[in-house]
Amino acid sequence: GTRLCRVHLNDFLEMVHSELRRLEGGGGAAAEPPPLGAARGPAIPKPFNLGRQDDRGMRRTGSAAAWVHHCRKGTTRPSISRLGTDIAENLDVLCLDEVAISNLQNCVILGPLLQSLCEAGVIVIATANKAPQDLYADGLDRERHLTPLCKAICDNCDIYRFSSTIDYRKRLPADSSRTNVFQWSCAATSSESKAFVKSWWSALSGERSAAKIEHVPVGYGRMLPVTTSRCSACVVFKFEDLCTFPPVALGAADYSVLCRQFSTFVVADVPRLRPETHDAARRWTLFLDSCYENHVRLIMSSVADGPDDLLDLSDVDAGEGQSLQEASFAGARAISRMYEMQTKAYLDACSQRGVCAPDF
Repeated sequence: GTRLCRVHLNDFLEMVHSELRRLEGGGGAAAEPPPLGAARGPAIPKPFNLGRQDDRGMRRTGSAAAWVHHCRKGTTRPSISRLGTDIAENLDVLCLDEVAISNLQNCVILGPLLQSLCEAGVIVIATANKAPQDLYADGLDRERHLTPLCKAICDNCDIYRFSSTIDYRKRLPADSSRTNVFQWSCAATSSESKAFVKSWWSALSGERSAAKIEHVPVGYGRMLPVTTSRCSACVVFKFEDLCTFPPVALGAADYSVLCRQFSTFVVADVPRLRPETHDAARRWTLFLDSCYENHVRLIMSSVADGPDDLLDLSDVDAGEGQSLQEASFAGARAISRMYEMQTKAYLDACSQRGVCAPDF
């Protein structure tokens, strides 16, 4: 039969980066790192370091550097091309959800990888909220590195445009038969916020059941200490422990692993996220993407008055290698998804996955 894989772009790229590190490192296993909770500041290494200036104008590292060097004067087949061949040996159709490029590393890698897959006979089907030529808007070195990605898409795929100005998620009816999953307009650490979180946690873990600390695996082989319920299916976080650095630097790979392991997240005291907290805001959007894709039931208290008041990245300074417009666009998508995550249809889908206290 047809070997098909459907995956969110974030999850696909995390797999790609992990495999590229394996290929470039000779396939050996990495040394086991310390738990995240034990590290502080620079002790947590960043996976990539792109966009810093050097005496030649720009320095790139990792797989992006390998591909740029190969395009200029290389003769050895780069890891990206080899990985495409390896994937194609086990796959006939690749479906990518939510194609959006927000950083230089992914822009450099995705083009040659898609080209390699298509040359090997893989059929690529993808959804995106932007046309290929509009991806990675205002990103670093966009003119140089978007062209191969656009060419790979346009040369191998038929492009269809479905235009609409209606956000259908906002039209879905809210669930009035269950307890609210989002508690709006309550100040951080207020009695209202604490009562909301306590009520939900009691329903999830039992009145007399003490919370327990578990060390769970996250991205890149690291371990994260979390507070879980008796059934180990529910987890509770303070916002700063989930989306701020320090204390820990969680990213798309970490959120993806956590959302596959836990079916319910309780997040206390989510602040209004604005340009001055853009790093936390981006982590929050990545977390929401993982929750949404994995049908995770998200329960949260927030000082904001609603989804539109919680997140606003319209004026954010994107920073090194980042696309300002793509970050803002991801924020708008996260707002839309927060509306849907309060609806009966979404919560019913979460119940089908299996959650504690589905009718609370």
